[in-house]
Amino acid sequence: MTIAHPFLVRADEGQYVWRLGAMMRLLAGGEQTGGQFWLSELTAPQGSGAGTHLHTREDETFMVAEGELTVRVGDQTLELGPGDVAYGPRNLSHSYRVESPTARFHVLGTPAGFENWFFETGTRVDDPSSFPPPGFVEEFPDPATLVASLVKYGAKVL
Repeated sequence: MTIAHPFLVRADEGQYVWRLGAMMRLLAGGEQTGGQFWLSELTAPQGSGAGTHLHTREDETFMVAEGELTVRVGDQTLELGPGDVAYGPRNLSHSYRVESPTARFHVLGTPAGFENWFFETGTRVDDPSSFPPPGFVEEFPDPATLVASLVKYGAKVL
């Protein structure tokens, strides 16, 4: 485990990855936090999200900055708008979907580790202002590959 030290991430900094139609900016990962948490900002279009799944190793917290999300945790359906927060504890199924034309929201995972999955299965982006480039076609993994990639991180698609 890495020892955490104070750090600062400016508004134009972070590591970017394009994943399943959304832009994710990793603000902090296990290397910066000593494995305590990861924090990302996602910008996503209407209809995008994550299907029902669960994590066996980490909790996730969703915080909406702009737009609207529907977050389903267990048997609860939570409608979130700007400033709202929803918590999804480990070992409890959850999903989310962007309801507004676009949304910008943060996801906090505790402890760290799962953030690596996005970079292993997505497209790293050096300049988010020019992405996606003309003619870009995202290659979506087949369902079996996607499920297998999650097993490594203790996550399950339901």
